[in-house]
Amino acid sequence: MTKKIQQTLFDLRGINFLLTRLNPRVGNPDDLDILIHPSDFKKGIGLLKKRGYKGSSHDHALGGRIPGMQVNLTKPKRIKIDLHQDFTWRKKRYLDVEKIWLHSTKNRIDPTWDAFLVMVNVIFEKTYFMPDDFEIFISQWREIRNSQELVQQTIQYSWNNTFINFKSWMKNHQQKLKFPLFLPVKLVLSSYREKFDFVSLAYYFFFRIRYLVNNNLPYDF
Repeated sequence: MTKKIQQTLFDLRGINFLLTRLNPRVGNPDDLDILIHPSDFKKGIGLLKKRGYKGSSHDHALGGRIPGMQVNLTKPKRIKIDLHQDFTWRKKRYLDVEKIWLHSTKNRIDPTWDAFLVMVNVIFEKTYFMPDDFEIFISQWREIRNSQELVQQTIQYSWNNTFINFKSWMKNHQQKLKFPLFLPVKLVLSSYREKFDFVSLAYYFFFRIRYLVNNNLPYDF
């Protein structure tokens, strides 16, 4: 773990948190996705602001979130913190966040649940893998697809058909991976049957067309 990451995590002292979706091979990421328990969320934001961070809403980013579920915090010479109390892409929920806490130890998210988060984020927001997140995901893919508890999450939160389609793609997609590894358009569009959001869908078409024109990746501005 690099010095910059350690410095940022030091700013979180006194807060019960989980560091999520971080590939340890990455030097200094653009941001850190930190999960904090809902009961401590406002307290955590307050402590970080006292330590020099400025907060901004993430409610309307690229399809949006359920209001108040994520706040971005920035401080000079620190890595940006994306502080989550839940993960709600397309203004929808995909899992019981309490399950993450039950399966994790202090500050360390369970690897399988972490890879599950990466997968959900790719399917319902990013729509493509890069090497760093694919490495996190693929290391736990067998555990994910064989976990009845995780499958139950897809059923409980109404995206099991999307998960079935994703599993089929993973079984049949090219063995020689080329990054960015985009999910098939058909798979992405079918996911909107279960988790529809018009703004997110519009962004998806915009980003794919832009990539065809100038090879700029989605979410790169």
